[in-house]
Amino acid sequence: KNSFKIIDRTFKCHNLNGHGINNLNSAISESCNTYFYNLGIKSGANNLLETASNLNFGKSIRICNGITTAKGNLPTLEKLQNIAHLANFSIGQGDFTATPISLLPLYCAIATDGKYYMPSIIEGTTQNGKLTKYDYGSPTRVFSKSTADKLKDALRLVVTEGTGVLGNPK
Repeated sequence: KNSFKIIDRTFKCHNLNGHGINNLNSAISESCNTYFYNLGIKSGANNLLETASNLNFGKSIRICNGITTAKGNLPTLEKLQNIAHLANFSIGQGDFTATPISLLPLYCAIATDGKYYMPSIIEGTTQNGKLTKYDYGSPTRVFSKSTADKLKDALRLVVTEGTGVLGNPK
């Protein structure tokens, strides 16, 4: 389906012809907004906000001594009670903002079986010729290995047959 009507507003997919029937893999590989509107609404505002918070969205990230990222923004639970705001949040739009660095914990967690270390731009510090490795802390588990594997497979499809294929007009 190429559109999703919420109250009096029609949310459209970037593919105005629609994608046909989707599953998670095809929705990610084809960047199908309407699939994620439905998924976000079914998942619920509480679950989406909790996962986003666990991934440090809406928080500043210290990438080394004295340098932190902008914190970005998460919508409030109150605002997400409006289904239109929840739909927008489900595709990373609306009141949601993030820096490129704040996306790292998500992709790191996908690559490392559902857990991640906070990003840093330094390996360590050197004093008197001796390297002291930066302490990244303990990894944080944000989702299961099974979920990470499913997301890896879907993201691989983006560049092998989806919207990320070079020259793909999708």
